[in-house]
Amino acid sequence: MDTSYREDVKALLDEILIGIPGVKASKAFGYPCYKVSGRIFCFVSGDAVQLKLPASRVESLVAEGGPYHKFGPVEGTTWREWVALEWQTPADYEQAMDLFIESIEYVRGGS
Repeated sequence: MDTSYREDVKALLDEILIGIPGVKASKAFGYPCYKVSGRIFCFVSGDAVQLKLPASRVESLVAEGGPYHKFGPVEGTTWREWVALEWQTPADYEQAMDLFIESIEYVRGGS
């Protein structure tokens, strides 16, 4: 199993996510991940960042195209509540801060 990920993206996410109350860095399936209330809301794998969101929100983002696509751990499989974000530079992920917050709230059980 390939557990490669972008160190530069992880470093940025450490900076912007770990300071949020309740967010902790961890590992899952060999990848760096971020948890809230003990549950994973985000992880870094390959060239992308995966976020957990409601299935309808994932569909909406994927329909927009651009950096958003469905996440599947293996070819031919997708997780309906996970969206992959893939940008070229780590700084680009900062523009998605609202999505990170939305994911945290979703996993935490908020609206």
